[in-house]
Amino acid sequence: MSFIADIRTYLLTLTSITNLVDNRIHVHRLPADPTYPIMTYFILAEPRTYSQGGDSSFTQPVVSFNIWSKEYLKGLAVVEALISELSGWKGTAGTTEVYACFLQARTELFDEETKLYQFPIDFKFQYNG
Repeated sequence: MSFIADIRTYLLTLTSITNLVDNRIHVHRLPADPTYPIMTYFILAEPRTYSQGGDSSFTQPVVSFNIWSKEYLKGLAVVEALISELSGWKGTAGTTEVYACFLQARTELFDEETKLYQFPIDFKFQYNG
């Protein structure tokens, strides 16, 4: 399995997350006619570590999670659960052994046209890929 799929697998094991979004965790895009709140995520950047011997396979992707909600407090609850679970976390996600995970940035947005709250949250993961 790939790292990006392993992240979803891991998040689906966390009741603090699934109690709020059920299985509504999607890579990149929202599905048609989504139920809210919902989460999307994607790799924002994926720097690798190199030495004179070449690629060390040590990878530090920054994953951007986006929580989408029609209600501010429901979206914020997902944000808080995600931060609580991932900030400082290390462990196994699917087949990936994650050495560390660090919160990088958190933002709050509101779209007047769609009336949706969006909460982008970026985490840096560290693993051998």
